[in-house]
Amino acid sequence: MQMKRIMSANRAGGLLAAAVGVLSLMEASRLYPLREGVWVGDHTIPALMGGVLLVLGVIIARGSRKQAAVPASPQPPTDSAPSAERRQLVGCFVLLLCYGVLISQLGYVISTFISGMLLFKMFGKYRWPACALNSAMVTAVIQLLFVEWLQVSFPNGIFGF
Repeated sequence: MQMKRIMSANRAGGLLAAAVGVLSLMEASRLYPLREGVWVGDHTIPALMGGVLLVLGVIIARGSRKQAAVPASPQPPTDSAPSAERRQLVGCFVLLLCYGVLISQLGYVISTFISGMLLFKMFGKYRWPACALNSAMVTAVIQLLFVEWLQVSFPNGIFGF
């Protein structure tokens, strides 16, 4: 017996995102009396994220009706990801674990530069000089944003930076 599909995955995901958006907006309205200003306070991020989730969730849920029919593939789908994608997934997980260990030893700047370089190489397939340049730019922008402007302290590590 074949079961009828109640709703598509896009519609379910869109409705779930919209529901989380509504919950986030409810939390923002609960936090609104604690504000320091209209855009300053604990309510700002939940309100912005809730609004974005609600709008995009509705767009995805409504747009799922207009999908074109997907032709049947000649080969049956496999349950596992292809080996290249699996290597990237495992490599990213291992790199994240190593980054967590290295950031306390080497500090934010060096560990983020190394990890970023490896991520650019792993996912972007760039040459090493481009990976180093991109990683240095990302590290510098995050350092400027969080350490200089927002006064968040990152681990210094053994070299003091």
